[in-house]
Amino acid sequence: MLSKRGYNPVQAETKKKKKREQNKLREERARRYEEKLSHRNVGQLERQISELTALEGSQGLNAHDKQILQNLQKDLAVIRKKNIHGHSVGRIESEKTKEEERKFKPRRPFIPKNPKKSAYYDPVFNPYGVPPPGMPYREKEEESSETDESVIDIPMPEGEYPFVEKKKKDKNKVRNIGRRRDEPPSTAATPINEPSNTAEAEDSHKAEAQIEDVVTEYSAQPIVRDLRKEATQFLPAAVRSQKRKSREDESAVAQNHAEKKQNQDPDNEMNLSPYLY
Repeated sequence: MLSKRGYNPVQAETKKKKKREQNKLREERARRYEEKLSHRNVGQLERQISELTALEGSQGLNAHDKQILQNLQKDLAVIRKKNIHGHSVGRIESEKTKEEERKFKPRRPFIPKNPKKSAYYDPVFNPYGVPPPGMPYREKEEESSETDESVIDIPMPEGEYPFVEKKKKDKNKVRNIGRRRDEPPSTAATPINEPSNTAEAEDSHKAEAQIEDVVTEYSAQPIVRDLRKEATQFLPAAVRSQKRKSREDESAVAQNHAEKKQNQDPDNEMNLSPYLY
């Protein structure tokens, strides 16, 4: 197969690639258009087209309305051709159905006279007791005081009802809990760890009360700090040695001065005294 004169394979491949991209964009645009039409209401489209056509026959349309009418007719034709159904499928409307729709009156919601008797009553979410859509109205069942047949056959135990006293703080009275009134007090032996007579019991209660009333107090004296002494601890070693040396020199000078004063001759002072006066 002879190659054509002036054939450029790179340029041909570029054209094919460009054509493939155009086809892909065209398909993407068509898919988006069909997806948009799937959300359109067919009945509403037909109603708008009929209104615009009636207006066109009576008084005519301007350029903007004509463009809208053409777009609506185009969308409806695409929906019917490709069998695209939106959220609500259009239906054939006639004068008879329109007349029936005019006569139809929406049913008002039933509001009971006593909302609290309604089975759907709620003081916050449903204060009127209105039943939800599609549910019949029901009232609450009256609570019957009659005993169930299955419970009647159960035999009751003989004797009086068990008596239980209220809990008390006194330990001596706590022992009588669970005993009937007509039953004599228990003659059981007193435990070893409990006092045998009332006097010892009272003494033990008083001792416990005194122990409970003891309150421990904690106190502390203020801490006195010598800030000058603490500040000197942070001085460098060279400065501290220099200060120590200066103090030692001062003490040595004072000591020498005192020694010189003590070593002075008292006779010389007496000889010079007449000249001074």
